Amino acid sequence: MNIDPKAPPMVITLTKAEVAQWQLETAIWIWFHYGDPISILTLASASNNCYKALGGHIGKPSRFEDWLKSKSRAFQDRARYVINWVKHGRQDMKKKPNYHPIIGEILMLDSIECHNNLHESRTPLMGSLKVDDLLERDRTRFFNKASERLFGRGG
Repeated sequence: MNIDPKAPPMVITLTKAEVAQWQLETAIWIWFHYGDPISILTLASASNNCYKALGGHIGKPSRFEDWLKSKSRAFQDRARYVINWVKHGRQDMKKKPNYHPIIGEILMLDSIECHNNLHESRTPLMGSLKVDDLLERDRTRFFNKASERLFGRGG
């Protein structure tokens, strides 16, 4: 028995859906508290990978990769490099890549849509990010506007 009533249980049985949601909601919480963008990126990326697998399994895949593939090869390479670089501690230890936090935000937004596709609902925290107007109703316009803001026309 745990003495601290707020302590997590000694063992937690996990599901991919729960892990994806917890990672996404933690990333959103950090974002709303102006926390560090790298934690947001790692959590959003991990969450998006789970949602991509879950959605792909039922024919409702993430759209992040399709969007990324629509961008220039240089943009794709920079985005993928940073996502992988922060995950792998021994990778290119002397490099100092540039990171544009909008990538983490796009991953969060795509994960929210994936969650909605799977569960036909959003949690209040997920809905709050939408209310914060990060995402316009037209996803394509949002993604194009985001990439134009970062890299100019043509992505």
